[in-house]
Amino acid sequence: MHIEVAVHDGVSSTVRGSLLEQLVEEFLEAQNYEVFTQIRKIGSELDIVCRHKVNRKEIYVECKAYRETLSAVELRKLLGTIEFEHYEEGWLISTGPLGKDAKGWQNDWENRPTRESQKLSIYTPERIIGSLIASKVIKPFPNIIALDIVKDENLLGEGMLLVTEAGTYWVMSCLSGGVPSGVLVFSSKTGLLIEDSPLLKNLSKTDNSLSTLDFEYYLKFNEQTSVSNDISGLRKVIEVQIGDTWSDYRPSKPEHFVGRMDAQTNIMRFLDTVISKESNTRIFAIRGDSGMGKSSLIAKIRSKVKNKMYRKKFFIYAVDVRAATGGTYIHWSLLSCFRKAASHGFGYTNSDDIRISNATSPLESDSIQLFLSELEKKEEVVCLVFDQFEELYSKPDLFDVFDVAKRLFLDTAALKSNFVLGFAWKNDSTVQQDNSAYFFWQSLADHRREIYLAPFNHTDVSAAITIFEKELGEKIHPDLRRQLIENSQGYPWLLKKLCIHVYDQVRSGVSQIELINKALDVKSLFDRDLQNLTQAENTCLKIIAETAPADWYEILESSGQEILRNLLDKRLVVRSGDRVNLYWDIFKEYVLTQTIPFIPLTYLPSSPSIQKMLQVALYLDHDQIYNYTYLGNVTKASEKTVGNIIRDLIMFGAAKGSQSQVLLDQSVPSSSPIDILRRLRHVFKRHALTIELSKNKQDAYITLQDIITILKQINPAAQHNENTWKVYAERMLHWLLATGYVVENDNDWIFKDKGDVVITSFRKVLRRVTKNAFLSASSPAKTLEAFQWLNKNQPQSRLDIKIAGYRNAIMILRSLKLVKNEKKLFTTIFERNSPDEDLLKLLWQSINEDRSIQNVLRFMQNNPYATGSDIGRFINQEYKKNWTTSSEQRNGNVLRKWGIWLLEGSKSDNIINPISKSDKEKFSNLQIRIDII
Repeated sequence: MHIEVAVHDGVSSTVRGSLLEQLVEEFLEAQNYEVFTQIRKIGSELDIVCRHKVNRKEIYVECKAYRETLSAVELRKLLGTIEFEHYEEGWLISTGPLGKDAKGWQNDWENRPTRESQKLSIYTPERIIGSLIASKVIKPFPNIIALDIVKDENLLGEGMLLVTEAGTYWVMSCLSGGVPSGVLVFSSKTGLLIEDSPLLKNLSKTDNSLSTLDFEYYLKFNEQTSVSNDISGLRKVIEVQIGDTWSDYRPSKPEHFVGRMDAQTNIMRFLDTVISKESNTRIFAIRGDSGMGKSSLIAKIRSKVKNKMYRKKFFIYAVDVRAATGGTYIHWSLLSCFRKAASHGFGYTNSDDIRISNATSPLESDSIQLFLSELEKKEEVVCLVFDQFEELYSKPDLFDVFDVAKRLFLDTAALKSNFVLGFAWKNDSTVQQDNSAYFFWQSLADHRREIYLAPFNHTDVSAAITIFEKELGEKIHPDLRRQLIENSQGYPWLLKKLCIHVYDQVRSGVSQIELINKALDVKSLFDRDLQNLTQAENTCLKIIAETAPADWYEILESSGQEILRNLLDKRLVVRSGDRVNLYWDIFKEYVLTQTIPFIPLTYLPSSPSIQKMLQVALYLDHDQIYNYTYLGNVTKASEKTVGNIIRDLIMFGAAKGSQSQVLLDQSVPSSSPIDILRRLRHVFKRHALTIELSKNKQDAYITLQDIITILKQINPAAQHNENTWKVYAERMLHWLLATGYVVENDNDWIFKDKGDVVITSFRKVLRRVTKNAFLSASSPAKTLEAFQWLNKNQPQSRLDIKIAGYRNAIMILRSLKLVKNEKKLFTTIFERNSPDEDLLKLLWQSINEDRSIQNVLRFMQNNPYATGSDIGRFINQEYKKNWTTSSEQRNGNVLRKWGIWLLEGSKSDNIINPISKSDKEKFSNLQIRIDII
């Protein structure tokens, strides 16, 4: 028996405080006391000093209208206040139950000598009610009337005194199938049954703990007496299901489960500590992101406790909360758990005797208390696990289920019996801080054992692929195995999706070799799931996703049996009792938003160098298909090397192909080095290595060992020796240099996003040794003009170039590897009509790499007054050119123009265009200004 002070939602806390004050005054009146001083009044708490009406004795009183159990800490704090403030005596008036430790403290305190124990009096709900009845403030609980109504005492639960703005009432729960389903309401002043429907509805809308039950139960009970024997709720409890086959998207069968040995061991050890009383908590939480295998782990440990070692110690019952339609689902789950445990020999074996008679605190029910006592005697543990628990706060109509579960969790934590609660909680679910689930999670932080599921390591992934091989009936090709390991990135859901895709493809006749040359993209796999649907099936799928967990019968009515059956057969939806959901949370989000969880890329390229990759890429075309043999011949690379390069290009979305044939992907404008590198830069932006480096400050120094450490962290499933990790780290640094994310600095590197690909860094990476470009043969303006002309009019013969007046300029461009000569026809390394700004930038960066111009720049910086003749004389002596004086002047003047152009570009973010109208004048003025200097 307990007391509750209940108000309507939205009512201020002062109303609850006033109701508590009214109850306390009635109690004090029964003891012949009156309120003398009110010290504090806050919602569910009231601190006062009362005075006896006859002897004037003053007593300090703390009143608490808590729903949760009161701990011994509160009692000790009150005793400390009494002693510190020198009160003669103190009382605790509590409308809620005492916790296990508080009951022990109370028993110890009240057994002390009277002189000491009278310092503090503890008034529990039973004592308060007894005093109010004795003083005739309220009528005794109407047990006889209630029994006369239901005819069977086994159908009566426990009662409570409900204090509301509408008055004070006796409320008794009535059982249906062993759990509370409705209530009988009586006036506490008259003891008569309340049959007023508006009043009953009003009481049901207060925040009392029985509000999820039917307050008009008596009216319906009169119409249909068979409702009292209804046990259909037990059949609505859905246990965590497992897949029928390996390829089933439901939680894996125990024999298919791999890894998570630490998690399994932690849970089993935790259950052992419950028996040995070494643990103070009775709650554990399995946490992890979507698709980490939480449900599969639950199914595994449920199976594990059935083996010879554990079957007489532990019983685990796991339910899917997605099947919940109301608060009674929690009670039905609890009852089903205890009854099934009893039927397996746990506690006492008469399972039908177990009933939930206390709707507010089910574990305080008499039959359950007896069952828990037997568990402790026999050193047994019963565990109830709620899977998919985050579903309870995802939909408003399930909030009442959440509230019932919350009370059960808190009671379990306080009781510390041999009953354990577990739940699987999706780590990446969105919980707003004003959501009650957030506060619930925080309130249990100190009362739960957490088991966190991280991505698979290499051993776990390999074990999963080995099981996959058995299902496939053939060994996985080493390259395909490596691809599965790398692409899954340790995510169990992604590994399973990829393996099922490979399984389906191989079964349809596609060879493993063909699959090696295709990017395994989960988005495209989800698209394939959707492409096979009819319009009606697609509409039904979206409705389920939008309302998930959706009502089975509503979907059946709106979409039809055939459509729903088709989706079930295609394994895109799963049924849990009267609820239906998509087969994966991740797939559900994709159906709703067309997005998948952000998964940083961890792919490690196999190309021997960027230079070789760009050489191969240069020959790719959007329309013309090339095979590996041809690409190997024209680039002087082995077919295996070409295969590795093409695989990298496919993984980075720059190419597509199959059966040793490849095309340039349409998303890449051309096969030019800049376009290829820009595609790589776009992809590297979401590479896990880049993301980790970006967490450092810009311009932060990084070492090769830093890169190795990060690569190991982001590739937990990969297993390489130290030398291989070093090779990968060096390769990744080169790629980051070329894509503009790091810059080289002596013996280390600096993380600095340049905003675009950096040809300068790229050429350093290639260790390119360039011959002197004979820059004196043509000016910057003429050379750029020739570059742009050839790009727009390629290919051109040597004679055409000579007639156009660009022979010397093209010679410079060839020496810089910006123009190539094939079959006596000259072309640029770019696709025709590439943007002029790209040509300008590449020319400027390439010239910067020329050794002779570097000498010119140093000379000009050391000799700011140097003339063209001075520069020509310096180069003539440096390179032993044997130029005449006039040649020194002519060549020196041209080299000076190159030097001025490069020096000005290095001082500004914008490169001067020597042939544009605006920049040409600026360029001329620069020459004049330097001449004057």
